[in-house]
Amino acid sequence: MKVFISILLLSCIRMACYAQPGTLDSSFGVNGIESIHMINSGGLYALSIQSDQKMVAVGWGDSSLIRLNEDGTFDKTFGYRGRMDIAGSSLNFQVNGGFIIVRQDSMFFNATRYKNNGMPDSSFNGDGTIINYMGEQCYGTVVQTDGKIVIAGSVHYQIGAMRYNPNGLLDSSFNKNGVVSARLGGYVGEKVCILIQPLNKIVLTGYNTTIIDSMGHTRNDFILLRYSDNGSLDSSFGTNGIVVTDFASIHNFATSAVLQPDGKILVAGTSQQPNSSSDFAIARFSADGVPDSSFGIDGKVTADIDTGKNDVPRGIALQADGKIVLAGISYSAITRNVLSLARFTISGSLDSTFGKNGKVIADIIGIGGQIMAVAIQSNGKIVVAGYAEATPGTLQPFLARYLGDGQVSVSHINQLPQSNRIYPNPTTGICTLTADSYKDLVSITVSDMLGNCVIKINYNFGASRKTELNLSQLPRGIYTVRIQDKSESGMIKVTKQ
Repeated sequence: MKVFISILLLSCIRMACYAQPGTLDSSFGVNGIESIHMINSGGLYALSIQSDQKMVAVGWGDSSLIRLNEDGTFDKTFGYRGRMDIAGSSLNFQVNGGFIIVRQDSMFFNATRYKNNGMPDSSFNGDGTIINYMGEQCYGTVVQTDGKIVIAGSVHYQIGAMRYNPNGLLDSSFNKNGVVSARLGGYVGEKVCILIQPLNKIVLTGYNTTIIDSMGHTRNDFILLRYSDNGSLDSSFGTNGIVVTDFASIHNFATSAVLQPDGKILVAGTSQQPNSSSDFAIARFSADGVPDSSFGIDGKVTADIDTGKNDVPRGIALQADGKIVLAGISYSAITRNVLSLARFTISGSLDSTFGKNGKVIADIIGIGGQIMAVAIQSNGKIVVAGYAEATPGTLQPFLARYLGDGQVSVSHINQLPQSNRIYPNPTTGICTLTADSYKDLVSITVSDMLGNCVIKINYNFGASRKTELNLSQLPRGIYTVRIQDKSESGMIKVTKQ
């Protein structure tokens, strides 16, 4: 096979180079992206990395629970060829194996515990599933070291949580009935996250909305609550168990949270002033809810990821070296959505070694999409999951993997003869493909970065050895042009501006 790459003209060598952190990992899927093909529209909502580095993701749509091997191929030992027809919004692994998936159904939620092979665990509430009333939304799931399961969401617009024993019954030692709900005067919206501290102390994070004037204007602030193992608010945390934090702005929405190994609490979300776009925001606290003055300014950091757009992180992950990765979406009313990632140092500044000035903005193919979850493998590679909107209303799930620090990118680079190229490249639409190596009938396929075929033609190069490609109708982005004849194939990347 001949591989043509239109970036460098080099002799045929095997090159190993340290790639820029934040670069798509070409050893994963297709050019770093694994597109999950479904019959119906769907997307991935939650992602976890197993100890063997296999990736499990769940969302909505047909066959929406998937497990991939470390290289991005489907794990055929799981379900049917790596897929199962199970939907959910939260995914959590158990200490002794298996996993729990929570999904919302109108005003109810149900949680199902599965064995490692994907079959329901009948030792959990008889048939593997619990169904219970939780109010408007249910978001987070955490399994304690003792096997008890905490599920959190919003109960009548207030932060709430339920705790279940390992057998699936409500834990009566937790606030007597297994349920807690905070009455804070305002109301609490999405998204509630759960963190488990030592002694099974439970920290819930979200945001609180309060009315600030007679006109009914509101403000939103990050909020954290800590419950003791018995379900009572822990008075040693913040003020009577509650911490409220703003970013000198009116609208502050917490979307994700993580515990550092030293016990400090990181909460990520957005910060926005009226009539302006939102920015990524992070707050760091001590284990007892005190703002960490060594992080940013007074324990808070904001970052404008894509200027003029609303930047919303959907997930947060912590690297082994303490660096912080946020992943989500940047969007506006007049431009399509783009995937956005940012990496911060331990002190809260953008990490200039990652992407461009600490940021990665991925202009995916189609009209939009977003990252919904992020996780980091033991080798430091960053995995994200979400969906791309190829056409209005048609969502396609995907996972992508980015390189971390000090990782080697290995490539086979062949000399690229001038007679085998695309020009102009980049192109605004019309370009010429020359291929002197191919003299008979060939198949020419143009694919986007998700691996979707967007153009396919058969062509006989004949004496001219060239043909015109019209990419005018394609969205801007990077495409792969593959040429295939009876005996060999070649590939060229082209950028559509």
